[in-house]
Amino acid sequence: MLGILFTFFGMAFMQLQDWDPLFKTLDATTDTRRKAAWRMKRAADSCLLNCEATETLNDLVVYLMLQIMFLESICVGDESYQISRRHADLASAVMALGLHRLPATRTVRPETEYQRRVFILAFNIDKSHSSFNGRPPMLSRHYCVPRTPLDLSDEQLSSGTEALEMAVSRLDERGWNTEGRIHSITMARARFFLGMIREEVLEISLGTDVKVDIDCIKYVFPPPCDSDED
Repeated sequence: MLGILFTFFGMAFMQLQDWDPLFKTLDATTDTRRKAAWRMKRAADSCLLNCEATETLNDLVVYLMLQIMFLESICVGDESYQISRRHADLASAVMALGLHRLPATRTVRPETEYQRRVFILAFNIDKSHSSFNGRPPMLSRHYCVPRTPLDLSDEQLSSGTEALEMAVSRLDERGWNTEGRIHSITMARARFFLGMIREEVLEISLGTDVKVDIDCIKYVFPPPCDSDED
């Protein structure tokens, strides 16, 4: 939890400008937003090392790995070899924890929704990393059983059993909110469904000896419902 807080502080620093008065109150090692964010990244790394030393792996550790990866990519860019290593560690942690094959549940609980959120965040970054670097995905849809989280706000998830059930009842049949709101998970859900399509494209573009014909392209990019070919 402390490591996650450090990453939040680092991302908050990156939202400021180097001439912000805050940096005048800090020492020479944190006198710019990048230096301050990097120091928070190093502090978060120390927390992660403590987890690794005690062989601790849970949802929070995976989320910490995600947040450190996000923060480091903001500071140094996505072409860093260290980012590739973090990506591999993240994929290994997700599979070791079993987040790629979460069981189906009839009742909506905050803890299960949180696990699903962590997985799709990792799944999305996996597809972005593969697309940017031209490398095969590490979290393949062929080996995952995706459980998409519902389009609920953080407040609704923590509002108690009755309020949560009421919020769930107002969702549509696909789990989207019907109030036109954009929650923190809404964009991640949209990227997840796009990521499933993107992985099929990656299989064609990065695969070897892949037979590509018109039927294969139609399968990846189906025509609209009102198309004459539908």
